[in-house]
Amino acid sequence: MFDAIVLSTWLAVQNTETPCFILGEVSSSQQQGDDLASTNCPIHIKREGQTVTMTSPKWMVQVQIPEDQATHKFVYQWGQSEAQIAVMEYLSVIPLH
Repeated sequence: MFDAIVLSTWLAVQNTETPCFILGEVSSSQQQGDDLASTNCPIHIKREGQTVTMTSPKWMVQVQIPEDQATHKFVYQWGQSEAQIAVMEYLSVIPLH
């Protein structure tokens, strides 16, 4: 019973914190700059080769960027075990006259 109370209290405290996201676009091309920014968190973001390294005062997370030439959407929520990296799809809108 006590364990359940401690666990529920811990989860409640975790859920009141504002989530931290790292969002933007990445490309394997070194010529094309990455556009990554963090929200609501003091995260330092650094790119070396195909690796994006994100660090906080307590943790470091590294994510490998796919080696294709496409630009990818990048979404990572701090504390999760995986980042989402997807190929950018551009939508062409043709106005009707």
